[in-house]
Amino acid sequence: MNKLVKIILIFTVLFTTVSVAPQAGAQLSITRTEITDIKDGKATLKWRTSEPTKGTIYYGLDINDLEHKLRYSVFSYSHELLLQGLEKNKTYYYKIITEARNGEQTEAFIQNFSTRYMADTIKPKFTYKRVEQVTSNAVAIAWATNEPTKVIITYGLEYGDHTPKTTGTRWLRQYEKMYIYNLIPQQDYFLELKIIDEGNNSWKHTFYFATTKGVVDGSDFRIYNVQPQSFNASLITPTTAKLSWGTTLVAKSTLSIRPEGQRYPNRISVEDGKYSQLQKITLTDLQPNTTYYYSIRADDSLYRKWTQSAEYSFRTPPVQQVLGVKVEADETDTDNDGLSDSMEIAYGTDPNDNDTDNDGYYDGLEVDNNYNPKGYGRSAAQVYTDQSILNSFENNKSSELKLLVEQKIGKFNIGFRDWFVLSNAYTHGGYSTVDVAKAIEHSGKTVHPTIPWRAWKNTQEYIEYISK
Repeated sequence: MNKLVKIILIFTVLFTTVSVAPQAGAQLSITRTEITDIKDGKATLKWRTSEPTKGTIYYGLDINDLEHKLRYSVFSYSHELLLQGLEKNKTYYYKIITEARNGEQTEAFIQNFSTRYMADTIKPKFTYKRVEQVTSNAVAIAWATNEPTKVIITYGLEYGDHTPKTTGTRWLRQYEKMYIYNLIPQQDYFLELKIIDEGNNSWKHTFYFATTKGVVDGSDFRIYNVQPQSFNASLITPTTAKLSWGTTLVAKSTLSIRPEGQRYPNRISVEDGKYSQLQKITLTDLQPNTTYYYSIRADDSLYRKWTQSAEYSFRTPPVQQVLGVKVEADETDTDNDGLSDSMEIAYGTDPNDNDTDNDGYYDGLEVDNNYNPKGYGRSAAQVYTDQSILNSFENNKSSELKLLVEQKIGKFNIGFRDWFVLSNAYTHGGYSTVDVAKAIEHSGKTVHPTIPWRAWKNTQEYIEYISK
């Protein structure tokens, strides 16, 4: 064999080895996986693949339930994704699933990383901050933050060379209140509130306020403007009541309430025990056509005083009829859709079908989220329109009633709230102009604010006064 033939054979063998061997042993692989830049609730995941790939990342706190998913759809050898929403002092698990252009997939073993030493470089923020009350010798401030913080407070006279004072807290909280005492009456003050998070990041805000005249020790602490104290259609429905009141000092309140005939009241902490000068609470699950008695205890935070209100009462109205069908105070939910049968009647939905409009959502879920349970779209606009029509109708009936009553008893003078009760009874309760005229003459004996005429007409009180 001559030299040229040998050279040709050698090149043939080499070419065959180089071109065939990789096809026989090629396998998609994931290498150089690493987690970097763990800070501020985020971490960077990097890795390489032996071929250009796309794929999916799964990660989470439970190795058996990697609830978070990220997809990457660009084919590449080098990959980098940002994992977000990480909590501190946790162990996270993750896995990588890649896919090559030919459809071949490979899945990496589940790996983990810790956020124990995750850095925090983001400044905390106030979600609210306010001076709640200023007296002659004290100030109450309250604030909330988007993450747990401690605080340093610096305060002093705004003018003059008095040395500012400093106080603060050593614990980390998201909601806090503080009281500064021994202030000088009728002076201008500044107060700097500096919040500091666990990562030692800080933010601050400065208040300016003036102390008042005189000496305050909490002796005039009282509860005032309690609402409602009788029937009020804007505050009371057959099953709910909106109560509100004010206190002369910043306080937390406890409500004691009982239905008629019950001896011991239920005690409720109002607004989760938060201190304020204006407090309110919405009571639910009340019984229709029932009188409730309630009182309020308020505990002052500035001077550690407490006060008790008188006992007030209100009466829930009976459930009205809807479309000629009586809606009972019955919470039976035959089709288990989250909407009681009585409310199904009110809305015109089917009590025996949990999805009246067959759109895949339960009737109760649609009502809770202000969607129309009987068809497509939101119901808020229609509710608003219906309410506008109702308001116009009630205004017209009120004007009509005033004219008719004046024809019977002449000009009369009556408070707005009392007239609202009489007009509402005439419009919706079945009372006549004679009933209303007699009620004006005899302090309401012939009209009840919550009981319809067909029931009230049989009472001894009505029978006695209607003929006077």
